[in-house]
Amino acid sequence: MRSLNKYEEFIVEKLILEQLLLESNVIYSQKFKRALSKLPDNEIAQKLLEIENKDLEVVSNFFDIKIDNDNILTFTPDRVAQEILGDTREFVNYVGRRGGWLTNNIRTNGAIFARLGFTPTTEEVFHPNNNDAGEVISRVTSEKTGKTWCYVKFPTGEGVYNIEKLRPVVEDKQKIVFARSRQEVRIGRAVRVLLQAYNYPVTDAKIETFVNEFRAVLAIMNDVFSRFEIVEGADLGFWYNRRNYEFPHQGTLGGSCQAVGNLRWLQIYIDNPQTVKLLMLRSENYDDKIVGRALLWILDDGRQVMDTIYTSKDSDRNVFIEYGNSKGYIQMSYGQTFTAHINPGTFDQYPSVDNMNNWNPETGQISNRSFPGSRGIIWSEDDGDEEWDD
Repeated sequence: MRSLNKYEEFIVEKLILEQLLLESNVIYSQKFKRALSKLPDNEIAQKLLEIENKDLEVVSNFFDIKIDNDNILTFTPDRVAQEILGDTREFVNYVGRRGGWLTNNIRTNGAIFARLGFTPTTEEVFHPNNNDAGEVISRVTSEKTGKTWCYVKFPTGEGVYNIEKLRPVVEDKQKIVFARSRQEVRIGRAVRVLLQAYNYPVTDAKIETFVNEFRAVLAIMNDVFSRFEIVEGADLGFWYNRRNYEFPHQGTLGGSCQAVGNLRWLQIYIDNPQTVKLLMLRSENYDDKIVGRALLWILDDGRQVMDTIYTSKDSDRNVFIEYGNSKGYIQMSYGQTFTAHINPGTFDQYPSVDNMNNWNPETGQISNRSFPGSRGIIWSEDDGDEEWDD
């Protein structure tokens, strides 16, 4: 039976590798290049670095390592990569705490809505948070006020917003390619195909030596996983404060509105350790500092959902994603409904809850989508509503 499984595995990988027989460029992730660069005396590693960005008969050209498996390379098929790179959609973040939107009043705003192709489905305006990227569907400038309004679809809702309250999201398309529709192949076989496309003769012994040295390098690089820790209760509140960040004002972590560590805001998390925990990444330089955090929600069905990721460095966000994948965490997504329960009751103040912000204080049910009997959790730092009617 084991021999049959190996044969089937060989056939699957052979079919994958046969996709590599069309002309294209070879592009490596920064992680892959960093690993190769740590083998300056290995002939194959240096040849692979030389190959990058040269026209080769290889169509699946975006290669990366897999953090939780040191014997696998991943790649994105060229067809998928070109779709991502050619995507011209415009995305934005909402800026500020509240306001800057049109009320969902058809009587006063119907003309603008018609020009934008927007149809309100609720009386209440959707209040986006500052982290989610929304797609701009259409825009129009009002002849009456001179304001430019944008119909924007966010992951959890949609509405019409003043362009002055929107900040363009500059996407790194290559990063998206390295994160979507990845396929896997063993390192040894992928390297052999790349070298053959370069007409570089190599022996099995040299490939085996390279694979062993490469895996040793990955073992060291993957030690980042040992710096992850999950805390709850009072410890959760402690690590929210920026005084415990290695870089107190850097990245999405240092820029978070909750980084002041106001425990009154965080009490809804602190008092419910059975449902809300904090996944944090400690600094590699200081044991008493962190460089990233994300809430973990324990759902009613036992699954664990990783909420919005905040990091000092953009590169660490992918480390969170890889770690979450290795642990079976679900990534927070608008396409799914997540339901959990916290202790019934109310609080004097509330944090800015990124996604699980629909709540019934009488039953304790909480979700990323509205449900019968739910109300929105509104951040207590509220300067009032600034709505415009056009």
